[in-house]
Amino acid sequence: MRQLLEQVVREMLNPYLERMEELSAEVEELRRRQQLMIRLGQVSQIGKGNKTIKVAHGDLTTPFIKWFSQSAGRVSSYRCPTVGEQALILNFGGGNTGVQSIALVGIDSSQFPFPSDKPAQVVTMYGDQCAQMWDMDEGTLTLKAAKKIILDTKLVQATKDVDAAGEVSDHTRSMQDDRNIYNGHTHPNGKPNTSTPNETK
Repeated sequence: MRQLLEQVVREMLNPYLERMEELSAEVEELRRRQQLMIRLGQVSQIGKGNKTIKVAHGDLTTPFIKWFSQSAGRVSSYRCPTVGEQALILNFGGGNTGVQSIALVGIDSSQFPFPSDKPAQVVTMYGDQCAQMWDMDEGTLTLKAAKKIILDTKLVQATKDVDAAGEVSDHTRSMQDDRNIYNGHTHPNGKPNTSTPNETK
């Protein structure tokens, strides 16, 4: 009689047990997908064309994926990530292949620390040779370049005084050369506005 009752109970519970197993498998799949949705890793390789990267995280590595840039519309910017740079992987597709992922780069690390710790400063280092720094409290902009700064525009206009510690030149000669020419002039009649200057060569 007891065996008969147990068999009846098992038969009655069987559909529920099967459903519980299905739900358990679904929960496990969701847990696995959730673990893969956001991962911290390091850039391991730059793709051909320098527009995609691979990110290593744990024992896994993503396929070549895009990275987040500061802007990509009418205003756009480009800065290729560096191998070894930390990256946050956002797996928006939720799959285990990583194809539908994007990398957020720009996370500081011991290998690549932030160039400043002052809240009033906005600093961008371009490798070891160039930098720009805005100091919001001081109201100053500092541009550093190891070799040259090129201003590709028709006109450079300063609304205040310009103080040049180094030499200033245009496409003809330097200001010092112009100064030498000016200093080499004499005016025989002592009236610079009316007399013809003599140039000392």
